[in-house]
Amino acid sequence: MVQLCMLPMRYHDRNCTIVSLADLTEVKLAAMRMEILTEIAEYDIKSEDDFYLFVVDKILNITNSGAGCLYQYDEDNHTYTLRSLMLNIQPEPITASLNYNCTCAYNSIWAEVARTKKTIVSNEYKDLMQYGPKDMSSEIYINNILALPVMYGGKLEYILGIANRENGYMIDDEAHLTIMMDAAFKKIRLHQNAKEIEQSRDTAELVFETAPIPLHIYDVESKEVITANKAFMEFVGADNYDMLLEDQSMIADESVRRMIAERLECDGYIDGIEIKINKTSLSEPAWIYANYKIIEFQGRKCCFVGFTDLTEIREAQEKVKYSEFRQTQAAYGAGLGLWTLYVDSGAMEINTIWCTQLQYNPEDLRDGDEEWGSLKGGVSGWKALLHPDDYSRVTKALDDYVDGITGEYREEYRLRCKDGSYLWTLSRGTKIEESDGSIQLTGVHVAIDKLKKTQRQLEIARLQAEKGSKR
Repeated sequence: MVQLCMLPMRYHDRNCTIVSLADLTEVKLAAMRMEILTEIAEYDIKSEDDFYLFVVDKILNITNSGAGCLYQYDEDNHTYTLRSLMLNIQPEPITASLNYNCTCAYNSIWAEVARTKKTIVSNEYKDLMQYGPKDMSSEIYINNILALPVMYGGKLEYILGIANRENGYMIDDEAHLTIMMDAAFKKIRLHQNAKEIEQSRDTAELVFETAPIPLHIYDVESKEVITANKAFMEFVGADNYDMLLEDQSMIADESVRRMIAERLECDGYIDGIEIKINKTSLSEPAWIYANYKIIEFQGRKCCFVGFTDLTEIREAQEKVKYSEFRQTQAAYGAGLGLWTLYVDSGAMEINTIWCTQLQYNPEDLRDGDEEWGSLKGGVSGWKALLHPDDYSRVTKALDDYVDGITGEYREEYRLRCKDGSYLWTLSRGTKIEESDGSIQLTGVHVAIDKLKKTQRQLEIARLQAEKGSKR
């Protein structure tokens, strides 16, 4: 494209015209590139495949290429997925081969780009032959080609191929194509990240609402409960949010309220704390085992709280001191595993629920088929069921309590179930010194697997959302 300028003038007493020609090809191309970048930025992605086709079509037009394709590259598995294939000579783009996965030949041009992460330009037949097959698909014959790596964070994400330009390609084409592909890749990443964030939020909301354990979120400054799941509303006996107390007002002991606020301010979380709470003004107080974590929610500094009801557990532990009959009734009422450890001998007795919580038949772990029986192997049999990652911490905590180093025994740990999985449990024990000087521990343990799994699911959703927003 040229610009023609004509200027009339007198020269040597004659009427003349000065004619000047200016090559505007590069100016025109620069304007087209800017227009394409704008279109890419404003493109409303509803289908990723349609967007890939749109980008390749624009590149074919601006480069006057006869064919083009875009491969998505999996660096871990060294495989290529064809995301876009277009021919300028066709009235409609060829899309039948899209999402075709393949492993390219070692000497193919795609493999060479993947190895070197550098652009390849081949305009001569003899140059193309060193890369093996000359076609981009089984139906397209290649005269010349430019293959461009699309990089992100030092990692190869895509390979763009354009071919069959009448005058061949130059290495200078690389810079312009890199800018366009970089814009396209960032656009698709923003789209994917937005989808991931939305999916993560939907997942978190679903986990939150359907969790079998009570969950709620309160504003750290006002202490107002912002949202709560169905299990929480049922637990506190509230039909609507208007009946809810402020979160900190639910905690009966003012000193505990201060301690929680101080620990959250210092650490940002509290894992495993037993507290007494008021439900509603019409309800009896309850004991809970709670976890707290500071989060950002709806643009505010908030605290996420999940807990397990310990009311029946604490009542049952008091009843453990009395008759075996009352132990059994308390255990069945609260679904508790009960245990007694005779420290001097290492023998350990457990009830039926202790076994069934771990999916075992009582005879698998105990001698006898009564409500109570001796755990095979005693305390060593219990230790054999501990998760390897919990073993050292939990056994030390037990020894420290027996030796009087610590004033209480309360631990979270995992026990191996019959199917090989592990169940999170909360175990509490009380030391009793007999008149003959012997020591025994009596205790309960309750499954807190639902609490742990719900927290893990919500944490995964939160991390995925954060990861997407930072890309």
